[in-house]
Amino acid sequence: MELKDKTIIIFGASSGIGEALAHALSKDNRVGTFSRRVFNNPNKNIIDVQGDVTNLADINNAVAVFKDKWPRIDGFIYSVGKAQFTDFKNFKAESVRSVMDTNFFGFLNCLEILLPELLKQKSGMIGMVSALMVNRSLPNGAAYFSTKAAQHVFFEGLRLDLYNQGIQFFEIRPGLVDTPMAREVEVRTDKMWNVDKAAHHIVNQMKKNETDISFPLDLKLLTQSLNILPDSVYFKLIKAQLDKNFVNKNDKTSN
Repeated sequence: MELKDKTIIIFGASSGIGEALAHALSKDNRVGTFSRRVFNNPNKNIIDVQGDVTNLADINNAVAVFKDKWPRIDGFIYSVGKAQFTDFKNFKAESVRSVMDTNFFGFLNCLEILLPELLKQKSGMIGMVSALMVNRSLPNGAAYFSTKAAQHVFFEGLRLDLYNQGIQFFEIRPGLVDTPMAREVEVRTDKMWNVDKAAHHIVNQMKKNETDISFPLDLKLLTQSLNILPDSVYFKLIKAQLDKNFVNKNDKTSN
């Protein structure tokens, strides 16, 4: 895909991968950023609008602002993510609903507003940041990883149903990237990518029309291996290793 002279909206661009992608793509494209917080260091190719992806009116308002400046929208990337540790000893269904509203239904809201125009144009692109882990959970991760599974399966169905409609799809599945969300979890590893390296890799893969942008390779292969393990083996392995690499802290939203 030629990523030049396009108008791309990035939802969830105030920090992390979304912010880095906005800066990387704005070198050769026009970028509209939409987040709950103010975007850092915008340039002449970036227009920032604040809002909430769970609010259709906010999204409609942002799209109107972008189209007032740039009449044609060529696509969007959904990089909004909310992480929340699930405490089943003090379980509240509402807390899971909040994560699902942000991670999953927020994407559906953006899709509802922007997809009709992309279909009418018979061209464009849709990108979504999910995760390497979409078939398994981790301790305290039932809410978060269930949203990632929902994202992955829905996006797969979207690609199947809109095949040959002129729209290019990119599922971005990062492993360990140094984002505010990852720092909140306190991952202990020397394998973590910085966000600029991740954004550069994503843009290069998009240019190559790679629909499954999973990285880094070693973690991708490890995740694929974990998916085929029997549950009993997986549970023992994860419980033995998790405390060595993660510390649970507070909820974190990248938006």
